[in-house]
Amino acid sequence: MFVKRNKNRIKDTAGDKALHIFSTVVLILVIIVVGYPILYVLSSSVSDSAALSSGRVTVFPMVFDAESATYSLGLDFSGYKFVFSYDAVIKGFLNSLLYTVLGTSISITMIILMAYPLSKMDFQGRKPISKMLVFAMLINPGMVPIYLLKTSLGLNGTIWAVVLSGALNITHVFIMRTSFKNSIPGELFDAAKLDGANDFQCLVRIAVPLAKATVSVLMLYAAVHYWNNYFNAMLYLADRQDLWPLPLVLRNFLISSKEISSGGMSAAQQEAFAKSGIYQIQFCLIVVATVPVLALYSFVQRFFEKGVMIGSVKG
Repeated sequence: MFVKRNKNRIKDTAGDKALHIFSTVVLILVIIVVGYPILYVLSSSVSDSAALSSGRVTVFPMVFDAESATYSLGLDFSGYKFVFSYDAVIKGFLNSLLYTVLGTSISITMIILMAYPLSKMDFQGRKPISKMLVFAMLINPGMVPIYLLKTSLGLNGTIWAVVLSGALNITHVFIMRTSFKNSIPGELFDAAKLDGANDFQCLVRIAVPLAKATVSVLMLYAAVHYWNNYFNAMLYLADRQDLWPLPLVLRNFLISSKEISSGGMSAAQQEAFAKSGIYQIQFCLIVVATVPVLALYSFVQRFFEKGVMIGSVKG
């Protein structure tokens, strides 16, 4: 069965064709610029130390054959074997997972509980509270006052110094408020209240399910913030290496390999460290630290565009 071509179809002009060609070329260049570093990191994580030290790795993983003294395509997973057997990496991964889950849960709960009443026109404190939030968003007290405050509260050296840092993002509060206000008809809340529902039930059963796109995007933002944040841990957990998150462990690897190689390792770990080399271990750690974020993004990808656009117009 043949499909007839529409004779009334408007043909592309020369300008349209030029624009399509230009857009295609630009997208290809963007893909190369973004994709090559990712491919290089992946290839380097499965290349042996000799190939990395000699700069032979470009796109594909390379290994060194000692018998023929040549470099060839191949895979070397000794770096991953060391990474997944090293206690500091395992503790760092579990700590990052704890901070991400706990911090994201606290953050999204606080954002929803603050944004929902601000989205109601009949809430009497809506305007003064909104002005206070704008003032707090524009005026940052700085690192030293925040450090002194957390120290005086006894949070220094505990996980709460990391979890509570940035737990309430005021920009996200306004995005969530706009989502509640513009994407959910007020008649739904009126009908629910006629059936006997209170404000909390309206929030849990109506507002949050209908705004799940925005909630998913804000959860992604918060999770990425907690997963990649190493500065707060470096500042407040300097003497608690057992509480270091994975990015701080990775930073320690990137800055100083001597301290790590002299750390408390077993004989098997020392052998694996010597075989893989610091460069391969660094790339393996980068992959291990990046994969969870990419996996999380794949789950919320279908909500991402809708969630961002809902809160893009602030009212």
